[in-house]
Amino acid sequence: CAQNEHITSVDAAQFEAAISADSVQLIDVRTAGEYAEGHIANAVNIDVKQPDFASKAAGTLDKNKPAYVYCRSG
Repeated sequence: CAQNEHITSVDAAQFEAAISADSVQLIDVRTAGEYAEGHIANAVNIDVKQPDFASKAAGTLDKNKPAYVYCRSG
């Protein structure tokens, strides 16, 4: 992903440690079908390929908590 002041890439170990905390939001940006096939516990599915992705994310996410995002390709 493109780096900016609000986005940080982490490796798998850092991701796993971070999502075990209750203070983060876990977002699965894959399709609903991919999500249904299996997902990380407590992940919220917001399909990045859908035209309403931005509005759905804005209405779902808490701006005061970090969001950890994952997809099929990492």
